[in-house]
Amino acid sequence: FPYSAAPEAWEDLLLKFQQRLHEDHFICMKTKRILLQIYGAREGYKLEQMPRQLLDRKIALCRNYIDIFSRLEPGYRVWKGRLLEELLGPLTITVNQDMEDEKINKLQYILRYKEIVRMVKEAAQCRQFEERDKDDEIIGKFYQLWMKPLQ
Repeated sequence: FPYSAAPEAWEDLLLKFQQRLHEDHFICMKTKRILLQIYGAREGYKLEQMPRQLLDRKIALCRNYIDIFSRLEPGYRVWKGRLLEELLGPLTITVNQDMEDEKINKLQYILRYKEIVRMVKEAAQCRQFEERDKDDEIIGKFYQLWMKPLQ
């Protein structure tokens, strides 16, 4: 099965796996991880191009992946930092859409935004264990700037 296959084909493959395996079986989780990489990165599926349904799907996949693998590898892990970063984009977009569409009130908006800020902090803590090269220094500086007003 090629990585270049359409996300719909990957979703179909996931459904076939889930008919025979537990939804959190390693093979299913690996397929979900591939979907996470496609949603938000591939042309036609970049965050700004995705409909709400796919943004919600990416959020659900991220939350499921983090939930399952956090039980297997608790603590601050590099993979978790990356997944939290993957989650930040669609969460930010959907919370802003919900506020604009008046689906949530100001208090709900603030609470959801606090969750986003908490994720940024946790992602920064997870990323501190990543081996750094010159490109990563830019990311580190971004987090330091982002975190400064919050401390």
